[in-house]
Amino acid sequence: GKIHGEFIMTKEELKAALKTEIVKVTFIKSDDTVREMNCTLQESFLPSRSEEKRIHSLESDDAIAVWDIEKDAWRSFRLDSILRLDFTNGTEWINKEMYVGKK
Repeated sequence: GKIHGEFIMTKEELKAALKTEIVKVTFIKSDDTVREMNCTLQESFLPSRSEEKRIHSLESDDAIAVWDIEKDAWRSFRLDSILRLDFTNGTEWINKEMYVGKK
């Protein structure tokens, strides 16, 4: 899956970023509410490898599983539900198409 914004980012590129930093993801949940989540895939934050089955159950072609550092738990979100990504280096990615009419 690809995410379209000012620049196109692939799922693999997002996962690569999550492995090196904490990313603030703003996305639309399945109940249509908007949520901000600080998440990562950095090894130092993740629980033991025994969790791998859980990760695979949350992830699909259209969704990505991440570690929510505030809830201390695995969460997932659909790539097509992302409104905004804020990276540690100050880079931001905004899904302009989805921002129209959604505040």
